[in-house]
Amino acid sequence: MSLYDHVSHLADHFNCGLTEQSWARGRKHMIGIEVETQYFTAVGSPMSLEQSRRLLDGLLGTSSEWRYEDLVKRNTLANKYGDRIQYELSRHNIELSIAPRPRYLLLSETLSLLNEMYEVAASIGAFPYFGPLFETDENLLVIPDDRDATWLKIDGTDALKGLAATSSVHFTFDVPREQAVRCLNRLGANVKAFLADFPQDVIWKIYRSSSPAGYADGRYGGPLEFGSINSYCLSLMAHDVVTPDGLKSHRLEDFGFRLKTRADIDLFLRSVWWYFRLRRYGQRLCIEVRPLARRTDADLERQLKLVLDTINL
Repeated sequence: MSLYDHVSHLADHFNCGLTEQSWARGRKHMIGIEVETQYFTAVGSPMSLEQSRRLLDGLLGTSSEWRYEDLVKRNTLANKYGDRIQYELSRHNIELSIAPRPRYLLLSETLSLLNEMYEVAASIGAFPYFGPLFETDENLLVIPDDRDATWLKIDGTDALKGLAATSSVHFTFDVPREQAVRCLNRLGANVKAFLADFPQDVIWKIYRSSSPAGYADGRYGGPLEFGSINSYCLSLMAHDVVTPDGLKSHRLEDFGFRLKTRADIDLFLRSVWWYFRLRRYGQRLCIEVRPLARRTDADLERQLKLVLDTINL
């Protein structure tokens, strides 16, 4: 399969089979959010692995109808609305992912679930830390699934453990296909407004450069302007595929990665850590905005406003 074929197939992923989307007046814009929160004991130590497991178990009895996705691994909770709670690389850093909601419901329902988590955490002696960085030499890594195990294998503990003590907020909003590149470019043109309060930017850059995997320049951060969805996909193809055996080129004929399925594509897209990136959720084309620091819950409104004002929505 040629590079052109890969680019074309990837572009089809973003272009084809989409629900007709519009930003007409009165439409309920769908927005999702991921909120990472570090939990500490009353004496300031990172929450233990045993406490984090008790936190997840404690959420099973709440009104939000959480259940384990895998009763053997018991590392990810989900509910019927598509929301999820899981480890974010670290035993003390827990991510709440809220499935896309109408804009007017997003923050109220997010805060309700966060408060639910805080109450359960307090019952086991753990409390939220509202900040993006925690300085420590301790190895806090937890590897809950095969994907993270792959990263640990190719990156090594020294490179990866710095990310385990950072916490961020990500917003994902749906976008009409014809507006996607314009929105990406507006975000890119205003990247300084996001990086002004994103201290973990330097941690990510250290991670990329210090990893023995040999990531190319631009795998983190990425381009900030595109001419089309095709040019976006061409830029993506400059980056190799992450495998348990290291990075592999798309152009190796003996390598099985062929961008054949949506799962293959999504796994690859999640391994290219651009500040602003296209995602596909079901039949919706979306943009994920990543460089937002975890601050107080009250700051979530300000951060969402920054995103929406930047894209003029």
